[in-house]
Amino acid sequence: MLLFKFGEVEHLRALQTGTVYLSPWQYFKTCENKAERDAYEGTREWLNPTISSIEVAGHKFTATGGTMSMSLSYPDSQTKIFSASELRSDRDRVTGPIFDPRLLRHGSHLLVMRNAAQFIEQLRTALKTLCDQNIVEGAATAFVTYFDKNTYDGEVGPFRKTMDLSYEKEWRLVLRTVAMDEEPFILEIGSIESISTLMETKEFRNRVERHDDGSIHITI
Repeated sequence: MLLFKFGEVEHLRALQTGTVYLSPWQYFKTCENKAERDAYEGTREWLNPTISSIEVAGHKFTATGGTMSMSLSYPDSQTKIFSASELRSDRDRVTGPIFDPRLLRHGSHLLVMRNAAQFIEQLRTALKTLCDQNIVEGAATAFVTYFDKNTYDGEVGPFRKTMDLSYEKEWRLVLRTVAMDEEPFILEIGSIESISTLMETKEFRNRVERHDDGSIHITI
């Protein structure tokens, strides 16, 4: 697995030297950068009336006349998120671009984490220290899974997003802080310069070699 972080060069240089910025969960719902905005961030439950019974103030909602769903969300000032895009060997990427062109809207540069396992280990080491200091309550990493908002019914949380965002192929670090605030959380994990490569996004295409058997080779 490789992890890719798109952004502006100064932000990615900070990450490469070991400074990880985690944004508040609600930030992604209203942020100025349209490429990062998601109206459903912070959603806890997705309710589909064809499966669940939805009743508000004595009025029961139904799907008569078409598909309808509702979501349940509320402010959360303790959950902070770092995200990246991922490339796994078990994914079918033999045709078309490696990344959806919409990802390029996140910034002019790209940081490739060649050793994702080492990156994650450095995250865990730093987070363990913060947990011991009672600064962080806990943390988790996972690939985001995507659901059809017309048929899904159930829990959402920070590791599920709607299918229209599946092109992001997102991997997330989600932590819960002890303090309640709307500020980004800054996590220092030590340099990852030895396991990462910073480049312009337009340069990445020159690093990809496709073989006749459908496999790809990335030189980084």
